[in-house]
Amino acid sequence: MSNAPPAQIPTSFGHELRACLRCRLVKTYDQFRENGCENCPFFSMENDNERVVEGTTPNFSGYDSLKLSYLQQLVNTC
Repeated sequence: MSNAPPAQIPTSFGHELRACLRCRLVKTYDQFRENGCENCPFFSMENDNERVVEGTTPNFSGYDSLKLSYLQQLVNTC
């Protein structure tokens, strides 16, 4: 089992969200700049504005949230 920290939950859900081009992880620009992409550490985005811009995109459609998912609601009723 890896000791890698879990991916962060976005701190806001506005226009500042970005998605990793490889794994589609959604976080804010600042979160990518501070911690990089937990799924794609080889991108080395930490503290590198240019790599964050090159490795992520603000153009994506939708995102999944366990909090609102059908499966989460089903699990909570059991």
